Amino acid sequence: MWKLCYERLGRGWPLAVVIAVLVLAIFGTGTATGWYLSDRYSPRSAPDISVTIPEGIGSSVEGVTMPDLRGLDTTTARQVLIDVGLGGIEIREHERPWVGAEGRVIAQEPAGGQPVPPQIDLYVSAPAVVPDVVGTEVTEAVQALQLLGAEVAVRRVYRDGVPADQTLAVTPGVGEPISARVELIASAPPSTMDLTELRPLESNCSRATNLIVNGAQHATGLTCRASRDFATAVYLLGRHTAKLTATIGQPDTAEPGHRVLIEIVTDGNVVVSESLAYGEAKQVTVSTEGVLRLELRARLDPVPTGSVRGTAVFASVQLVGGGAELLTLKELRP
Repeated sequence: MWKLCYERLGRGWPLAVVIAVLVLAIFGTGTATGWYLSDRYSPRSAPDISVTIPEGIGSSVEGVTMPDLRGLDTTTARQVLIDVGLGGIEIREHERPWVGAEGRVIAQEPAGGQPVPPQIDLYVSAPAVVPDVVGTEVTEAVQALQLLGAEVAVRRVYRDGVPADQTLAVTPGVGEPISARVELIASAPPSTMDLTELRPLESNCSRATNLIVNGAQHATGLTCRASRDFATAVYLLGRHTAKLTATIGQPDTAEPGHRVLIEIVTDGNVVVSESLAYGEAKQVTVSTEGVLRLELRARLDPVPTGSVRGTAVFASVQLVGGGAELLTLKELRP
């Protein structure tokens, strides 16, 4: 640059012009250099960046859902979690009394197929026994047993004087190790069945209708021709009834002047024995709980020496029990 200025002076350029050219050259070079350096080294403005944070980030493991661990022992369950990439998740175990083998996963939070939170809860089976449910309402007993994982079957039976839906017994017994299936016996409301609906095992008495005994009308009953020997009617009850009710005596259509001995026998035991004259009647109630065989019988009283005959009647004979049990009884075919 300086050499060029000396040449111009030597050619006769005025000094002022030469100085002006020099100033312009220096200024122009600085400006160009500043633009270049500014463009190369100064900070550039950053482009807009859109960041989307997935829902639940920080509370679940992305791309992994909870496996179903139920039925596995805890060692296997933990290994499964490691295999699917959940080895770093906190695992909490809670023991719960349960049927079957000890140490098995019976429930989990979260459930299989759900997103995985920061911790996993496993509920593990522990030894369980049958709770004391006898005397409780049957619905409560069923729920208590189902909470232990048991399948519950309920059999209803009638028990005289016991309110309906009360737990009478449990199998396995109270305090014993609980099994996968538990049976409850619960009290049923009373149902009745007319004895004459059953087929007798043996009988020399007759079914009768529209009986009148001591002035009272009875729709059904049995009449037995009483003599020196017992006239009998035998029925199989199969332990399906709780009690029997009846009116016993002589029908008003019988010949007066005789007494009859009327007896009711359960499994060989005489539980009713009444000697009744014409015009006398008695209402009786007999426990038949657990009874297999029922016998109704009658003869003259005292035993005559000749061929005298009388008539005895068992009127309105009703068997009382649970509805299902009476239906079972009706299906018995001697």
